Amino acid sequence: MKTLLCLLLSLTPFVFLHAQDTDVWQHYLETRYDADDADSDDMQALSDLLYDLHAHPIDLNHTSYEELAQLPFLDEQQLDELVEYLDRYAPVRSLGELMMLRTLTPADRQLLCEFITIDTIAAQPPQPSVGQLLSHAHHELTATARVPFYQRKGDEKGYLGYPFRHSLRYTLSNGQHLKAGLIGAQDASEPFFANRNKWGYDYYTFFFQLRRKGALRNLVAGRYRASFGMGLVMNSNFSLGKTTVIGSLGRTGQQLSAHSSTMMGNYLQGAGATIALGAHWELTPFLSWRTIDATLNDEGAIATRLTSGYHRTESELQRKDNASELLGGVNVNWKSGRWQLGMTAVYNRFSKPLQPNTSQRYRRYYPQGQQFWNASAHYSYTSPRLSIKGETATGQCKALATSNLLAWKLSSEWSLMALQRFFSYHYYALHAKSFSEGSSVQNESGLYIGTQWRPNRQFTLLAYADVAYFPWARYLASRSSYAFDHLLQASWQHRRFTLDARYRLHIRQRDRADKQGLYNRTEHRMRLNATLTSGAWTLRTKLDATLCQTTDHSHGWMLTQQARWQKKLFDVDVSAAYFHTTDYDSRVYGYERGMRYAFSFPMFYGEGLRWALSASCRLGSRLRLTAKCAGTHYLDRSTIGSGLQAISSNHQIDLDAQLTYKL
Repeated sequence: MKTLLCLLLSLTPFVFLHAQDTDVWQHYLETRYDADDADSDDMQALSDLLYDLHAHPIDLNHTSYEELAQLPFLDEQQLDELVEYLDRYAPVRSLGELMMLRTLTPADRQLLCEFITIDTIAAQPPQPSVGQLLSHAHHELTATARVPFYQRKGDEKGYLGYPFRHSLRYTLSNGQHLKAGLIGAQDASEPFFANRNKWGYDYYTFFFQLRRKGALRNLVAGRYRASFGMGLVMNSNFSLGKTTVIGSLGRTGQQLSAHSSTMMGNYLQGAGATIALGAHWELTPFLSWRTIDATLNDEGAIATRLTSGYHRTESELQRKDNASELLGGVNVNWKSGRWQLGMTAVYNRFSKPLQPNTSQRYRRYYPQGQQFWNASAHYSYTSPRLSIKGETATGQCKALATSNLLAWKLSSEWSLMALQRFFSYHYYALHAKSFSEGSSVQNESGLYIGTQWRPNRQFTLLAYADVAYFPWARYLASRSSYAFDHLLQASWQHRRFTLDARYRLHIRQRDRADKQGLYNRTEHRMRLNATLTSGAWTLRTKLDATLCQTTDHSHGWMLTQQARWQKKLFDVDVSAAYFHTTDYDSRVYGYERGMRYAFSFPMFYGEGLRWALSASCRLGSRLRLTAKCAGTHYLDRSTIGSGLQAISSNHQIDLDAQLTYKL
């Protein structure tokens, strides 16, 4: 029976002769994301950004470099050529004019068209007032809920709230000029209008953003994110992973953006603004004060800062908002021609001192104290063929961190990128996030080399090699260690047929069980993805396989079949998968279409079946209803999970529903 099911799943797509993915940008997320490459918060932030830009596309005839720089898949040369074309030939009359840009491949143009629109009014309209922007703004209200058809152990005793997850989102927008909103979100099992959540939702976020108002380039208020340079001092935005970074050739942006996500960990609260000081200078001051979740030690100091946002039990609620952080900073940026130079300075102060447990060797150099400062200098040079950039940072730690990048387009078909980083194990910055093998900007030296080759419109080859050295102990490695990461990915598209294949080799050193030396933990991960479409139908078959070599060997695989039927007002998506892995080390991952503003890349191990059915229907011009029902049935166990999350069954089913109303 099992063999027959797998055979049917693998043969189904080939009954069609033509294919073309209709959800281009979601396919981009799936093919560029690796679960071991970037953390889930980064991918959720990237997903939120793309959802927002897809819903509120950029008007090519009334835009700026800063707005276009939000698109993470464009590199510096593509941005420069696009802006230069708009300056010289605006107004753009048709998206077909994008074919005039030599740096954009057909795949780039197809992806770009998902996030742009064209207003054929030739002249830029007079700059409207804030009142005019508000009076012509679009309003949107989105309600989302998840209902589980199972009971966890904590639902019987332990959790304080109902087992339902729900959120409410209100947004107001006027193109890319104005954006504001209020979001309330509740994780499953958290108290609602009860206990310490007397105002209803456990989490609220509010934001306001205004762009291009005279000398005021950008203003954010409420909850927001900030990113400068290479992220060595300040980056509360997402950091691109090793696969994604090749497409943009390592481009990073100096920007402030609204925090319009339900993620509770990485944001600022206050205000920031980018102000133009003449033709070449920009000044960006920002200020933030917010409460944080923390675990306190016996002295009342902060032992651990928490970012999960879970407040389901009495102990989790006791850690909620029991400390606060004041942050202030400034970025100064100078740009002239192809050159750009800048400096960033940040000061932090906590209401209680940081006092992590440093008895474990890998925690020895964690930041300690009540106030901290960091400063950095960054640079960049961009030409049609060459791009170099970097940042060097220090702080009260009296140590250095530096990251430098060279991207070279040898031809319109071939690009090469090299990225070097050195993060002293003494260095720390509390809001740093940058390209790295580890999870922090500390204790790492490495060299990354990536390349992308497109010999014709049908074929794309992407590869990288990354070597990292950790001079001090890290988690699961009590002494200095190495990591090696290599990937090869190919994509072939012929008319309406797309085939993606990738292989990744990841080697990390870990402690032996007796702590007498290290061993190499070697992971081989493979993926084969075939997509075909005929008319309103899109079918996709995906095969994932993994081999993990540690002191023992484990392996696993998953075969997934997806089908989608899409019309103007209605679309249905169904998927089914069979997975079989030896243990958790050989776990597999699968991307699923989910609700708007919800990134779904679940993980599976053991043996079982996964299925999902989602449907979306537009009810008139203002209302859209989306629903998804998904379940996992395990064949090798009678319970799922552990602790308060344990389910006394071998299957679990969730129902998601979302209602969007445009006022």
